[in-house]
Amino acid sequence: MNDTTSVSSLLDDFSTMEMALFVVVLGIIVISTLAALLLSSVMILTQGIRTPGEYATFVSGSATVVLVVLTGWYTVETRRMARETEIARQEEKEWRKKKDEMSRDKLRRGLLGEVRRTEGLDSFAEEYSPFMSYAGDIIPRTVYSQNAGEIGKLTEEEISIVVDYYTQVQMIDTAMKMQNQYDISAQRGLKEILFSQSHSLKQRQGAEERADEVRELIYDLIETRDEVISTLENNLNDTADGSSSEGTEKDSRRESG
Repeated sequence: MNDTTSVSSLLDDFSTMEMALFVVVLGIIVISTLAALLLSSVMILTQGIRTPGEYATFVSGSATVVLVVLTGWYTVETRRMARETEIARQEEKEWRKKKDEMSRDKLRRGLLGEVRRTEGLDSFAEEYSPFMSYAGDIIPRTVYSQNAGEIGKLTEEEISIVVDYYTQVQMIDTAMKMQNQYDISAQRGLKEILFSQSHSLKQRQGAEERADEVRELIYDLIETRDEVISTLENNLNDTADGSSSEGTEKDSRRESG
């Protein structure tokens, strides 16, 4: 932002100096022409117009002065309008840059708020059992889902780590659903549930292996989560207005709740 402002200021200073130089040169031309015309007028007043050629010279000189003045005025106005247009273009460019940065920071803050809400994953992974009933999406992803089309605004590093994180979230969700179908089902009757609790040793070993896979996925996600938080925080603009992103976080909490 400061670099763009500096360039705009230098451009403005250069345009001002250039315009001042042009006005000085134009003033010299006009003054020289007026001086020549004034000299001719004095000679005509003192000596009179003796020949048609002298009259033609006087008229030509007067027309030249008028033409130079009009041309100078038109040129000055044209350059002034061009300068104002350039300044307006620079201001719009700076405004768009600031707006894009605020939009990126809003997204960063929203994602940070969502990712930080997974602090309980450590204890969840430790307590996870083969026959734990699947409780739906345990890891929030509302902000990511609602802003999937805006992820491209982030840096390549941020895009890579954020997409990796939410891909792992999807993998955990899928793994838990599959285990739920294999090892326990809310649709079963009491007889079937009792039967599932008396699985053979081989069946129980299979359930434990599937639970271990889910735990491993969760532990991997925890590592990725820490990378996401670190990356987003490093790129976050502290000067940006994050008030709107707080609203996004609150909305996601309400929907998850």
